[in-house]
Amino acid sequence: MDVLQRVEDKLAKGQRLTDEEALGLFDVRSTPRLGKLAHRERVRRHGNQVYTRQDLNVNHTNICAADCGFCAFFAKSSSENAYLMSIEEIGKKAEAAYRAGVNEWHVVGGLTPECDLTYFEQMFRVLKTVAPGTHIQGMTGVEIDFLAKREKLSLAQTLRRLRDAGLDSIPGGGAEVFHPEARKRMMATKIAGERFMDVHEEAHKMGIPTNVSILYGHVETNEERIDHLRRIRELQDKSLAHAAAGAGSAFNAFVALAWNPENTQLHKKTGATGPSAFDTLRFLSIARLYFDNLDHIKIPWVTVGKQLAQVTLSYGVDDVGGSAFEERILQAAGGKTWAFVKRDDLPGLIRAAGFEPVYAYGSYEPIPQALVQEVKVSA
Repeated sequence: MDVLQRVEDKLAKGQRLTDEEALGLFDVRSTPRLGKLAHRERVRRHGNQVYTRQDLNVNHTNICAADCGFCAFFAKSSSENAYLMSIEEIGKKAEAAYRAGVNEWHVVGGLTPECDLTYFEQMFRVLKTVAPGTHIQGMTGVEIDFLAKREKLSLAQTLRRLRDAGLDSIPGGGAEVFHPEARKRMMATKIAGERFMDVHEEAHKMGIPTNVSILYGHVETNEERIDHLRRIRELQDKSLAHAAAGAGSAFNAFVALAWNPENTQLHKKTGATGPSAFDTLRFLSIARLYFDNLDHIKIPWVTVGKQLAQVTLSYGVDDVGGSAFEERILQAAGGKTWAFVKRDDLPGLIRAAGFEPVYAYGSYEPIPQALVQEVKVSA
């Protein structure tokens, strides 16, 4: 019996995949056969629905104390490319985006000493004021850890102040690959994977929903990918147990971030070129089968392109992200994206792939119809 058949039999019995079985799936050469199994699990959880939203990426600064070799976005404060947006600038941009139909803010930037806790509190309050009813998914675990250390506060104190200022959920970015050897090879200079997970565990205890990601397709091994998934599944078990006891939250989605190599030190050093379409489809399928305790598999369409994003919907994915107005991090790595997309663009692509689009925040709470219907599309 081949590994795929063994996995199918275990899933039929409601049994959990082992790390060894998940690793063996990387050797399955029949991608459609693997995808069919992942799609079956995806349909069991979500039917024909695919989640999306109209969001604005508020990349408030590229000034960063880290200098990770896989990243093309960061800049030092002395660089001519460095920028830091004022609260007033963010407020004006948010007003325009809200009129254009944005209903969620994705706040991610560099590890910037110039941005204190008050800066983010003011930003979140401005976003909630100029755009009532919208959702703030903001600040990676890496940024929250950096901010807590800057302010000499505990993680809980920092998260509480951000939540009270308007933070609704936390994105998954900054996880990279947890395995320490992978982090060395990919030239990651941020906090260790264990500390990243500490931030998310603390957020879960406080009832703040979060996502968790992986940056894949560079120099990591398949074993390191499975190690990464295992650590997520273990914390999810723990967080769900606490939530079931009447308090707390958990991971909402696993976000697969395809690495874009252009303009990075890692590409220059290793020649790594990013994941192939085959690798993307296979890895997403494995993640869907492995995560029996995590509902959503998300791939932001801006990382792989709209056409491949359509295909992933038949390989375990149920969320392709949102419009990603003004996505700067991917652009810095030579990625192809658009400043604005029409309101019906992503839903149209979802329907063309044979699925039904559903507007939901990054926390998967339904977006009020008024925020979906009362939009004015910018040219």
